[in-house]
Amino acid sequence: MLHVAVRYAIPLLALFVAGPIAGYLTASLRTPDAGTGASLLVSANPTQGIIAGLISMALALAVGVIGARLVGRRAGLFSAGLVLAWAAINTGRIDTIIGRTGSGGALNSIALEGAIVGVVGVAVALIIFMVPEHAPKVVSPGHHQLPPEPTKVLDATAPIAIVAAIAAAGVACWLIAQSTLKGQTFAAAIIGGVFAAAAGRMASQRVSPVIFVAGIALLACAAPAAAVFVHSGTEGAFKAAIAGRLFALARPLPLDWLAGAFLGIPVGLTWAGSMLEKHTPKK
Repeated sequence: MLHVAVRYAIPLLALFVAGPIAGYLTASLRTPDAGTGASLLVSANPTQGIIAGLISMALALAVGVIGARLVGRRAGLFSAGLVLAWAAINTGRIDTIIGRTGSGGALNSIALEGAIVGVVGVAVALIIFMVPEHAPKVVSPGHHQLPPEPTKVLDATAPIAIVAAIAAAGVACWLIAQSTLKGQTFAAAIIGGVFAAAAGRMASQRVSPVIFVAGIALLACAAPAAAVFVHSGTEGAFKAAIAGRLFALARPLPLDWLAGAFLGIPVGLTWAGSMLEKHTPKK
């Protein structure tokens, strides 16, 4: 009974305590022209943006470590994602941010932001998956307990796993992020996380899920940089953003990508684990 209460208490802590704090921090950021809906670096005060991002990551880490210790690592990653979801949803839309700055050069700052968010996010995921699980293994009648996730990051199969994760997340985002509406880009990032974990786990059963987080972190950095080159012609990134034709993978902001990874990857791991178990010959 206590374990069930703890299982629900951790995500509730993320949703109603740590998450709103993170959301308040990012919602307080302003664009260079004093408007709302900024990103961490493309704001009136980038230092404040970085501090807001780091505090949000620290809150996510705290909740994630507690969840990993008391419930399980997948649950810890998901709970950390709930905190980051608050932070991500309260940032702006990429087209609005570019429009307010008046220049497509904001994509360069977004790419740098993606690098910072990605590195810190991978570190957070790595710590969560290093936490020893202390939760009792309760298996409901009729349900089979999936094996624990591997913790080995560096492995011969890691390259193929990260490529599979990047490709799957990219395809999911391309299909779903048909506009820059926040709900749509955030949903694209979450489903991208699900697909990244499923494809990555199918490619390798030996690497830590941190590899899949790293794949999405690379997308968060590379997608805005790629958009600069995609729109380097006469139209330019500014006109493309205003016209709603911005490169699809650049539509989610870095925090969208990271929160989507933390929320989607645990679901994808469970999905892939069930499929692998179903197709594994019984000895």
